Amino acid sequence: MDTPPFDALLGYLGQSEEHNWTQYICEHVAKGVLRRFEAHDWQRLQKMIAAQPAFWQQRCTDALGECMRPEALPLLFSQLHSSDDDSRILAAYHLQWMEVPVGPEVVDVLREILLRIPAAERAEYQEITQLLERALAAG
Repeated sequence: MDTPPFDALLGYLGQSEEHNWTQYICEHVAKGVLRRFEAHDWQRLQKMIAAQPAFWQQRCTDALGECMRPEALPLLFSQLHSSDDDSRILAAYHLQWMEVPVGPEVVDVLREILLRIPAAERAEYQEITQLLERALAAG
């Protein structure tokens, strides 16, 4: 019997940072597990993602960005408001990479994300700057 997709997601994301996570697993979760999600799975994930530890949010955000499903977009946008800075950065990266339309509603959060990155390192985060520029232009 196949493992229900939500249970499979939980198994792949793991219970600790020591749990194996690679780019291959990320792509498998994105293109295999998340593609089998139904509406109730997406809703369940939306309700629980913010309460999860940072490593879990980061892995989940990365898989959401790789899955290229419209259902993943609200979760990526919600991850812009995560308490974990790395999850916020990953969400912004994926939204820019996917060329998702953005508007003025994300300007403040993108500015905050950039301000939390040390000035000497901001050049390494061009995707966030580009996403901010697109949001400003849309406003």
